[in-house]
Amino acid sequence: MLLRCFPVCRYFRVFAFLAFFILLPPFRPAAQEPSGEGFAVSAGGETSGRAAVPETDPENAGGQTRGRNVVLGLVESQFTNALLHVVNRAAGNDFASVTAGSIRDNFTRPWQWDQSLFRTNQLGHPYQGVFYHQAGRANNWTFYESAGNAVLGSAVWEVFCERSRASLNDLIITATGGAVMGEALHRLYYAAENLPGALRFFLSPFDFFNPVLPGNRTNRPRGELHTLDAVFGLSAGMSGRSGPESSRVGGNFSFGGSAVLRLVYSDPFTAYVPLSDPFRHFEMTVMADIGWPVYQLSVFTSGSLYAYPFAAGNNTEGTLGLSLRYDVVLGDTVSFSGTSLDFAFHSRTATRAGNLDWKLHAGWLVLGAANTYYPLPDFSGWDKKEFQLYGTGANLKLSAGITGTAAGDFRLDAALYFMPLIEAGYSGWGDTLFFFQGGFGYDFPLTEHLILSFSTTHSFSLERFRARRDISEYASVFRLGAGYRFQAE
Repeated sequence: MLLRCFPVCRYFRVFAFLAFFILLPPFRPAAQEPSGEGFAVSAGGETSGRAAVPETDPENAGGQTRGRNVVLGLVESQFTNALLHVVNRAAGNDFASVTAGSIRDNFTRPWQWDQSLFRTNQLGHPYQGVFYHQAGRANNWTFYESAGNAVLGSAVWEVFCERSRASLNDLIITATGGAVMGEALHRLYYAAENLPGALRFFLSPFDFFNPVLPGNRTNRPRGELHTLDAVFGLSAGMSGRSGPESSRVGGNFSFGGSAVLRLVYSDPFTAYVPLSDPFRHFEMTVMADIGWPVYQLSVFTSGSLYAYPFAAGNNTEGTLGLSLRYDVVLGDTVSFSGTSLDFAFHSRTATRAGNLDWKLHAGWLVLGAANTYYPLPDFSGWDKKEFQLYGTGANLKLSAGITGTAAGDFRLDAALYFMPLIEAGYSGWGDTLFFFQGGFGYDFPLTEHLILSFSTTHSFSLERFRARRDISEYASVFRLGAGYRFQAE
């Protein structure tokens, strides 16, 4: 329903990522703030022994030293609603034909779990939530206040700007996905301060415009870009589906191009993140594999709500805390998204040969969504009807890596999601969904900043229904490419 008339706009932040690929050198090296005692790594790979002791943060942690502009934050977030509504109405989209009766109905009828397209719900709505969140942050609201602004902005959109029945899943994913992505891009806007302003605009439009207003200046958030890899290359992919009426439906294979962006904001093994300043550390991975008929876009973003550094012996450092994640996979066969609130554990052990890294996130899958197809036979072969599945459950994400060796960097990743499904459309109570995505990666340094990269990603979804035949879907992608590596001093 969102900007259906102008689909390119839904994904304009892709251009910001392309700007990263082309103009990476202007990123400033991280100037780490002092945080007490830290680890001193010797030539033999041993550390001095004690974890960093975080400073006592003032109440205005994260650079919140200038006053909030509450009115402008509200006006800017609702301006985005008005603009999107006007554009959609001018384009003749039915859902934008709002009447007094439709608004009254949205106040009186129960909210629904809607069956809009997956890409609209899981990419378009979080994208709109980014604007709500950044409208608050650009006016010096806290992270949590800005997340509340996303809830308000989404509720106004659902009730006043769409003729269709208000959607509960849209409200949840707009607020949570918008908070995760909006906060990450807000901080990247300042990390990329040496890029041309026209390019930074795509990261955070309100951060770009607000400083030119009289008496208005946005506080700079704490933290800096720690590492960034941008890799271009070739890919080979295959996908398929087992349907209710046949043993195998839609087996595909194709070659194409790939682009991978991996970025880390602040050191994941030493950064102290107070509850008052979430996302002082976050990580984002974007994998775009473009082929036909096999294609896949994966975006994984995880931000620390709280992280406290620790030490174990002389060689190990890490952090314990809480994280908020938004993950989305959109492909020709497998599509899944999930917002998760997790316990987070990060650990790095230094050795003479390199580092052994562990990252574990586990906890509550607040809302998961998946795209499924019910194959219906007709005279042309297999037709496909798309359904959306929703649920809440549990998740586990584990990453293991060997880094800093003379032979390069090795990593293994696995993410598991399990959720009982909500009664909505195709699914009913007692139905369940299991989703897995895992992969392997290897990076070999050719020069200080140039790397050769090989990686694989494997996705699998199993939808179990009590009243229907089960559906399983899979996709695998293999990538080979070269890219640029930025690492803070």
